Amino acid sequence: MKTDFNTALELVKNKIKECDNSIPFVVVIDGMAASGKTTFANMLGTAVIHTDDFYRPRNSNGALSLSQYSGNFDIERFKSQVVCNLINGEDFEYGVFDCKEQRISETVKVKCQGAIIVEGAYSLHSDLGEYADLKLFFEISGEEQIARIIKRNGTDAQKSFSEIWIPAEQRYFEYYSIKDKADITVII
Repeated sequence: MKTDFNTALELVKNKIKECDNSIPFVVVIDGMAASGKTTFANMLGTAVIHTDDFYRPRNSNGALSLSQYSGNFDIERFKSQVVCNLINGEDFEYGVFDCKEQRISETVKVKCQGAIIVEGAYSLHSDLGEYADLKLFFEISGEEQIARIIKRNGTDAQKSFSEIWIPAEQRYFEYYSIKDKADITVII
């Protein structure tokens, strides 16, 4: 199903209202950089887990540690700290990676019941298995994406998005057919 932001928001809010609060109902929001994933997740009024909290640290030479199909996402840590606990229905905590400090700077506790939102690129990665009850993909035009990145991150950061992050996401989306996995595609 393809829809706009506001219609998708109402659809997901209704699904959340229908869920059994004693068990986790996992909504996963994947998609293009600057397409509104975080804004959407925060508007749902429930626990949100951000894949941005799971970056890999730079290597000993200070270079980014990029994987061909999972960018800078620490998929192993995400799987062990988040996905396994969501599947088992157990309360958990995970470490938040601070890019400036290059270390885990804090811990977030998650009560594994009711709606839990996982948002961010790589959240529908095939290596994570089938842990989502509802899957969304956010899509945005290239021009609007760049405009939003410049507004949010500035022109210096836009260059690294254009040269590193957007191509990494595109490889991931295409290789794993991420858009095809979504129950709802949100067109921005």
